[in-house]
Amino acid sequence: LEEPPPGSVIVLVATRPGALPATVRSRCQQVFFGALSDEEVAEVLRRNRWPAQAARQAAALAEGSPGVALGRDGKLWQESADAVRAVLESLERGERESAMAFSEGLGEGRERALVSLQALIGFTRAAARVRLGDGAAGEAMVPGILKRLGTEEICRLLGEALETHRRLEGDRPPNVKLAVALLLSGVGAGGSGRRC
Repeated sequence: LEEPPPGSVIVLVATRPGALPATVRSRCQQVFFGALSDEEVAEVLRRNRWPAQAARQAAALAEGSPGVALGRDGKLWQESADAVRAVLESLERGERESAMAFSEGLGEGRERALVSLQALIGFTRAAARVRLGDGAAGEAMVPGILKRLGTEEICRLLGEALETHRRLEGDRPPNVKLAVALLLSGVGAGGSGRRC
């Protein structure tokens, strides 16, 4: 990057340009690409041998990024999304203990917790898009309890889910079971008062 040969072009692809050193960013021409449609993401996943149903569901939760879905195992993604939907349906019926049971079922590994959080984030983002009038968001995929949350509650849940996901990816993650249980038990139960 310091002194490329004359006439050469270097293509640097980054999902988090802000994480690159300022000296590198200052030498770059940034080109932003829009998100793919859910159908395009699902097609990429099917070409990578994902089952059709898992590809459709993962695409709806991947926010237009095939890389988000491809970074995970298709079967694990499907199982996790189905499990998160089931616990949200249990919470909708008032079964608060289902959040702790779900968290206990995650075990000690971070991978399943991260995929489950990605599913929750995807469902919550879809709920926010539906709330904002984006008909393409797919209202049918949004669990009922999330449809009934107010805008501030959706914002709070999304913020907390993203923060929990960030912390689980970090060097010193919190207790996986406790973090997910606390997050899920707060769904529809008021909130921390945090605003968007």
